[in-house]
Amino acid sequence: MSTQTIRQYNEVTPIGNVVSVSPFHTITYQEVLINVNPDAKEVYKQEGGKYVDDVWIDVFALTDLGLSRLANAAGIHGMPERIDDRSSPHVCAYRFNGEWVQPDSTVLSFSTDYELDLRDYINVNGATVKGARFEQALQAGLDLLIAQHFKDDVKNLKGDAKKNKLALLRKDLDSETLKAFEERAEEKALKSIIQMRVHMISRAQTGAKERFIRKVLGLKNAYTIAELKNPFRIPRSEFRLDKMVEQLGPELSRPLLQLKAASLLNIAPEALAQYTQLASPQTIHPSHVATTLTEGTEQTTDGIVWSGEVSEESTTTIPRGETPQQSTPPVVEQKAPLAEAQPVVEMIDIGGGVMKPRDEKIGMKNANSERFKKVILCHKHFLDKDGNPVRPHFDRYIMKYFGLNSPANLTWEMFVAMRNNLDGKGDDIKYYKPEKKAEPTLAERIATAGLLPLVAQWRGAYSQEAGTETPEFIEQVENVLVGIANGFFATGTPAGLSEIDDAFRSAMRAEPL
Repeated sequence: MSTQTIRQYNEVTPIGNVVSVSPFHTITYQEVLINVNPDAKEVYKQEGGKYVDDVWIDVFALTDLGLSRLANAAGIHGMPERIDDRSSPHVCAYRFNGEWVQPDSTVLSFSTDYELDLRDYINVNGATVKGARFEQALQAGLDLLIAQHFKDDVKNLKGDAKKNKLALLRKDLDSETLKAFEERAEEKALKSIIQMRVHMISRAQTGAKERFIRKVLGLKNAYTIAELKNPFRIPRSEFRLDKMVEQLGPELSRPLLQLKAASLLNIAPEALAQYTQLASPQTIHPSHVATTLTEGTEQTTDGIVWSGEVSEESTTTIPRGETPQQSTPPVVEQKAPLAEAQPVVEMIDIGGGVMKPRDEKIGMKNANSERFKKVILCHKHFLDKDGNPVRPHFDRYIMKYFGLNSPANLTWEMFVAMRNNLDGKGDDIKYYKPEKKAEPTLAERIATAGLLPLVAQWRGAYSQEAGTETPEFIEQVENVLVGIANGFFATGTPAGLSEIDDAFRSAMRAEPL
């Protein structure tokens, strides 16, 4: 009797019973397989671990890259916002305001906060105390020094057992040795805190976003390698146009299909209604009763403009004294009033509740105003070491992010995006696109994987010159690199390298010289 392997998943939604919101939706599942190779930067090893059946197992946490892959699959989106008062240069707090469309198509909206306190010493009511992260780094450094000093006593200990043993060993140290260890640990902790300060803002932003993703999807803080090798399965609600047509029929479905298409294209319902009205003009059939203008019409140099009521009398008005034709009146198109054809103007809050048209340029008057100079040109981002504004720096800035030579051509949307960027309130990806890192070359990947000696042997065996290898040779090298990345090959031992060498030579069609 054959047995069927049941595939295991990491279920990332807290909802036990997933139901569809309407007969027009269906539930689909997104599967995301996390790359457990540390070089892929999707997981990192956490300090400590746990015992499983009396065996110590290392645990790993998802990095920002790994969490972002899950968030993209789940349809999570949001925006970070800095919320600290900036009174201390070494404290930064961010709030991530996000939304997630749940499997039942309802939208879950909330926020998560994350504070990064990188002060070394804090004055509290006249007393000097250590900052939280500084204290944590100091204790970790001190434990490491004690563990190295008493390595024979703690070499087989893990987790809480090791932590408790280190606390006892610390008491056995003489005062001079303990003082020396504390000074070395403090020096190391200070260096660590100073390095973290360089990327304080980005770390705080990332921390708030990661906390949001973990909370929304119900993720654990750490996983074993065995758990991470199971795909993460995320339920999504998918709107099915064919189901709606099947349920309602073509006639009733048509306006709903238009609304759905407009929503997918980010078109407002009001704009869609105006477009529909302009694209589908009404026609007056010859058999209809003729109408005349009454009060409320306006006379212009081009003739008569509709702006009043019409009466349903069987008479015909002859403008400008023209003689009426006796033939059958032609079909006349009744166009929509000009006022209804005006496009919808999107507004944006530029601060203090002041609303401006989003796509309107700020103009020369605003660009040369004292307010603009004070808020933008004199921002610390554009000042030199003496506090003087550097106009070429500002000009390069607007050219880089907005492609403009003059600030007068900035739209109000660009102005708000620029101010948020300068004030650390988050970047509009429409203008501040994330910098893409260059993909490593084949030579760099070979060196990183530790394959340089083997590849050199293969080039000699198959008459290959570096940089001009045949497509087949490069393909087989790529296959080896993929195998290493996925954990099929190991390069840390001679046996592992021998296995790689045998697999490569077996795959090459040509016989080695």
